[in-house]
Amino acid sequence: MKYPRRIENLIANFRSIPEDNHQSTIRHAYRADALMEVVLERYRIGQTRPEELIMRNWKGIMGESMASRCVPRRLDRGRRLVITVPTPLVKQELAFQKSMLLNRIRRLKGCEKVQEIVFQVG
Repeated sequence: MKYPRRIENLIANFRSIPEDNHQSTIRHAYRADALMEVVLERYRIGQTRPEELIMRNWKGIMGESMASRCVPRRLDRGRRLVITVPTPLVKQELAFQKSMLLNRIRRLKGCEKVQEIVFQVG
């Protein structure tokens, strides 16, 4: 039977053996399946991520002509989509369509939190 550390140290003193002065604590064991559930949920493993949804629907979001000229680069903190465009002219053209593109992205399930689109020439 395991006793609290204070009592264990008292018994150790009585038996003339060294005390346990470590700061570690005894923790309960967790089942591996319960731990895996937590990991799967926390890191959203097996769930479709917003980046994947945007890539799958890229032609529908951008239109046929622009989809081949632009590339979604990254989604920062799930809120800011960075799109790489080939020229400043295309960047300006898409800037006029920004609100329409943002609405199309927000209509995708799982992409409702996207708040901003940034165009980068590259």
